[in-house]
Amino acid sequence: MKQNKFPPGWDEERVQRVIDYYENQTEDEAVAEDEEAFRNEFITKVEMPMELVSAVRELVSKRKQRCFDYDEKNDIENAIKDHRTAIQLKPDLTAAYATLGIIRLLQQKWSEAKIDLTVANDSGVDIIAIYNLFYDDVEDFEKQNNVQLPKDLAVMLNKQ
Repeated sequence: MKQNKFPPGWDEERVQRVIDYYENQTEDEAVAEDEEAFRNEFITKVEMPMELVSAVRELVSKRKQRCFDYDEKNDIENAIKDHRTAIQLKPDLTAAYATLGIIRLLQQKWSEAKIDLTVANDSGVDIIAIYNLFYDDVEDFEKQNNVQLPKDLAVMLNKQ
């Protein structure tokens, strides 16, 4: 019997919850979620010559792999360096502040996390949606990382 390999923080129960979510979603909810994805600052549609498509896909794949490598190796310092570089190159990339804030949570650098998350939030980034890409809720973060968030950060990251 083949044993499933799940990403860090995932297990069979969590995968089943995601499957159940999408299987039980109404058509209206699915349409609303799709429309939101088109407004998401992480996703864009770009017209480009066909001969560049494979090169762009390769770059995206390498970038995603670097993120997984950081996670697997717990290489927080290089993840931070990557985010700082991204922000220097494109200061209006405010979503990078949100993920940098989450990294700061992992380091338990509470004041730095709050600053980064506040910058992202004040710039219109849905920090809770980004946080929920990594953790179900504050309790999930605390359980996975054996830590308790300060109350102000917990309030900031709880779904309203």
